[in-house]
Amino acid sequence: MRRAVVLGMARSGQAAAALLERNGVEVVRVDRRLTNDQDVSVLEGADVLIKSPGVPRSNPLVKTARIPIWSEVELAAHYLPNPILGVTGTNGKTTTVEWLGAMFRSAGRDVAVAGNVGRAIAGVEASSDA
Repeated sequence: MRRAVVLGMARSGQAAAALLERNGVEVVRVDRRLTNDQDVSVLEGADVLIKSPGVPRSNPLVKTARIPIWSEVELAAHYLPNPILGVTGTNGKTTTVEWLGAMFRSAGRDVAVAGNVGRAIAGVEASSDA
């Protein structure tokens, strides 16, 4: 990957941009509502669009993209060599994630808890304890 557009520059977008840059990828940051067709020109030459979770699918940039659209989690999965355990659902995710982190730590594993619990997964450094 040579060039990526990161749409949404809150916590996950900032972490995604930093991860890409650490890996030599040119990053175009976009953090505003696109209002006209000229704005889609930021996609020119990009290999991928990284969409932050808070950006709706109805965003004009997302709707017009003809390149792969990845979440910040998918981006991290491409770069982190460590296993990733995901927790989804409606209620209890934060508690479940924190419990899992505590269990892995008590078993002597080097674990990072990330996502909606404080830090974006793209901000996690690779561990030697995969």
